[in-house]
Amino acid sequence: MKTLKKQQYDVAVIGGGLAGLTAAIYVAKAGKSVVLIEKAKRLGGFAQTTNQKGALFNFGPHAMYEGGGALEILKDLQCVPKGGYASKGGMVGIFQGRMIHMPTDLTSDEMKEWGQVMSGLSQIDTDSLRSVSIQEWVKNNIVHDRVRLFFLAMCRQWSYSDNPNAISAGYILKQGQLAGFGVRYVEAGWQKVVDELHKLTEQLGVTFVTGKKTKQIVTENGNVSGILLSDDQKIETTSVITAIGPHDVYKLVKEAEQTSIKNGKKNPIHSTQLV
Repeated sequence: MKTLKKQQYDVAVIGGGLAGLTAAIYVAKAGKSVVLIEKAKRLGGFAQTTNQKGALFNFGPHAMYEGGGALEILKDLQCVPKGGYASKGGMVGIFQGRMIHMPTDLTSDEMKEWGQVMSGLSQIDTDSLRSVSIQEWVKNNIVHDRVRLFFLAMCRQWSYSDNPNAISAGYILKQGQLAGFGVRYVEAGWQKVVDELHKLTEQLGVTFVTGKKTKQIVTENGNVSGILLSDDQKIETTSVITAIGPHDVYKLVKEAEQTSIKNGKKNPIHSTQLV
């Protein structure tokens, strides 16, 4: 990786996951000098893959939706990973201490409702539900308890969140709609994607700072003037792209309460994910 050879860049990107890497690529393609800052020593964030005695484990998501933003961007960058598709079978859950198989153990009424919920996903206006939790939506739209639980299990798979009270129904239901177009499982893990994007960023001249946290986004008179690292080294820049969570961004900006950044801190129900 490149080391920090100068103190001033057109754009600083905070976060070296898939979103940060792709942002750095597009900015560099536009002819701007870019520095990418990642607190970990390795790039990739939750898209990293670890090898445990020959078995590959992804840190986070394990598949890409055919209709989603990730594949659309990777196609544009000509970095589409090899992959395949898994056959769909039934579902199995535990309810009141015993195994429940979908669909064989559900009643006819439960199966009817399940079919109605799943077939109706594509018709839902997800934008209107961005500020409604998925827990509230399920409570108001699904009658049978076991159908609710199975659906929430699907939502957890779509979103990688186990807190249905704190995540947007609009976001999760949109993920469910995208899943209907097909799900591609990446061959040899998402690390392949990270490595390809990293290779492209280096070809475009992006500079990397890894193993250092961002301490502060420095502002002067309401304008960005630089990035202060954990070792108090300052990188001068007038533009910052944050590819980290809203809570983390809030902590990096002094007087963030007086800016629109406070909305991300106060509304954790809104979420974004590059899948």
